[in-house]
Amino acid sequence: MILEFDTTVLKYEEQPIQMYYDYSDTQKRRYTPDTLVTYTDGTQKLFEVKYANDFTRYPELPKKIEILRQYIQETYNIEFEVFTDQNITKVILDNYKFLYKFAFVPLHTSIHEQIYYHIKTTSSINVQQLLTLLCHPQEELKYILPYVWNYFFQNHHLLNLNLPLTMCSIIYKNGATHG
Repeated sequence: MILEFDTTVLKYEEQPIQMYYDYSDTQKRRYTPDTLVTYTDGTQKLFEVKYANDFTRYPELPKKIEILRQYIQETYNIEFEVFTDQNITKVILDNYKFLYKFAFVPLHTSIHEQIYYHIKTTSSINVQQLLTLLCHPQEELKYILPYVWNYFFQNHHLLNLNLPLTMCSIIYKNGATHG
């Protein structure tokens, strides 16, 4: 979900490769990284996703991660990183999940153009005020709301995703200072 909102990500692939590495002098282990991310600058990074408390529940995990980090760097020349639940707040993740529901709403060019116009021509506006400008009469709200949230999925930088998204969320013309 987070990768969908990262503008520096070109593409990502889940469980991209399977590898065998030496865990000890007598033991080989199989490992499949969770995700391979390719960034817009051409660099790539492999990620393992873990709960932060796994590092205390499984005392051998830090050793395994370090062995994998070295093996992947030497063998594939790719950076390896562990991503945990401590890397993102619940509010941001909830906002991503909410906006992602509208990711595949078909593009409605005229509504997007109206949204853009109202954001650019008003001094300060929140989502509810934007809807008031867009909906005449108010019964159109159910029809237009998915297109509005789709617009913000595509332009999430206009909202402060560090705060819960509501109808009172402020729209920042030049992008939010946070989120």
